[in-house]
Amino acid sequence: MKHFFFTHNAENGKHKVHSESCSCVPTITHRTYIGFLTNYDQALKFATDKHSYKIFGICKHCCTD
Repeated sequence: MKHFFFTHNAENGKHKVHSESCSCVPTITHRTYIGFLTNYDQALKFATDKHSYKIFGICKHCCTD
């Protein structure tokens, strides 16, 4: 399990979902905590369910497994 976050600033209209170990994860003041979850799919679903007015995408650097 990993900690997941999403960016405050939307890149190309999407807030990117990152894992805690990602080299691209924004600083603490520029991200929102999603939760301690099993995988990226679960993190994306949780973020979408909780923030349905936002559009999310996954980070191509850390959300590959």
